[in-house]
Amino acid sequence: MVKKCVKIVFLAILLLIVYLVTCCLLIPAFQKKADRPLNLQMPGQNAQTGAQWERVASLDDNMEALERRLQLIESAEKELIFSTYNLKTDTGGRDVLSAIMAAAKRGVHVRMIIDGMNGTLDLADNEIFNTLAACENIEVRIYNPFDLWRPWSLNYRLHDKYIVADEQVYILGGRNTRNISLGDYQDTKDYDRDVLVYNGSQREDSSLLQVKAYFEEIWALPETKPYDPLKGKPDGAVVETMEAHYQGTCERYPAMLEKTDWEEITMPTNGIMLISNPISAWNKEPVVWASLQELMKKGENIIIETPYVVCNRQMYKDLESLSEGRQVTIITNSPESGANVCGSMDYVNQRTKVYGLGADVYEFVGDRSRHTKTVLIDDHISIVGSFNFDMRSTYLDTETMLVIDCPELNAQLRSISRDYMARSRQMMPDGTAVPGSDYAERPMPAKKDKFLRIFRYLVWPIRHLI
Repeated sequence: MVKKCVKIVFLAILLLIVYLVTCCLLIPAFQKKADRPLNLQMPGQNAQTGAQWERVASLDDNMEALERRLQLIESAEKELIFSTYNLKTDTGGRDVLSAIMAAAKRGVHVRMIIDGMNGTLDLADNEIFNTLAACENIEVRIYNPFDLWRPWSLNYRLHDKYIVADEQVYILGGRNTRNISLGDYQDTKDYDRDVLVYNGSQREDSSLLQVKAYFEEIWALPETKPYDPLKGKPDGAVVETMEAHYQGTCERYPAMLEKTDWEEITMPTNGIMLISNPISAWNKEPVVWASLQELMKKGENIIIETPYVVCNRQMYKDLESLSEGRQVTIITNSPESGANVCGSMDYVNQRTKVYGLGADVYEFVGDRSRHTKTVLIDDHISIVGSFNFDMRSTYLDTETMLVIDCPELNAQLRSISRDYMARSRQMMPDGTAVPGSDYAERPMPAKKDKFLRIFRYLVWPIRHLI
């Protein structure tokens, strides 16, 4: 009888393991093709309309990125919409959240979408987040909440990062809402990039309205769940704490209270277009990847900035094809600098394939990891957003990228790219390295080196999830 019970338990455990492996590893491995036709017609493609068209500024400094967010929130009169993958209630996060609470208090309608992994695991017991969700004029929804009873859904994440004020101005890019990305509150920070877009013309085909329409689609999804654990009864003590923090934020950043001349701090464009992945929490057609390939093939000189390069055969083939007859440069983190350990392990395993794509490959070696996601095409197109050159961004996550036709912005970002290349080592197809003019050798941290050596081959079965 005991042996029979043990056998039943063993079989039950075995079936559970097979079920979890199927749901969490095998289902996401079925990668779709981009079969839908791509609509990549850039709006407003007339240089003469540039001064009246949407205007743009690049936010490459973490302090400026925080200050511009605070100015944007403070400028809102009717509506704020906010979407993020990773939200922390550290100092930078509280700066932003306290300003949002103050905006709601003065009558601004605030809607927020948070990714389910972050919203369920990190924020569910967070008193600041829970109080925020219960405040008047604030609605919070969680995209695809983490649910162990639905293991097949665990790998599909909301990776978008943007905030929009009224129909006037928005910020979109790669930054999450936390200290590592915003402000100057800790020694360890990422290099990152957002763009600020000012919709001065109020045109109906503006990218701002495209972003808002995209938000509305995700907001209406059945897998985007309303969130208010306090049932509309915010914790009074927490509200007082956040109000005090807001006053401190105003004192630290007094410019946020002044009326911002968005036109003065931005440059004219010939048009901006949003490209995005499908939004359902399921395996996705690689729409952003296919769109980027189509756009890059129209150019001759391409710079790709990505934190990680984690590709399947088709993606490697696409990049190799792109390099035929074009000048293609890839800038990515070296294993020493990469913040994503799994990404670094996969790159150590796969980098000889990257070296052989026919592109100029630069491995950035610095005191910080680069989180920037940018593609520059010739002298006028800049593409900035949340998309990494990896399989997760391509096939699993929601992603947003802005295609910006602006020679001035392109020149600015190319100059920054040259600075990063100077601090990188260029990798030859045979694996030899040519150091840049400002290259400084950085030894691999001992613990990370040991970890990579021991565990790097364990990422093979899960590299489509990195």
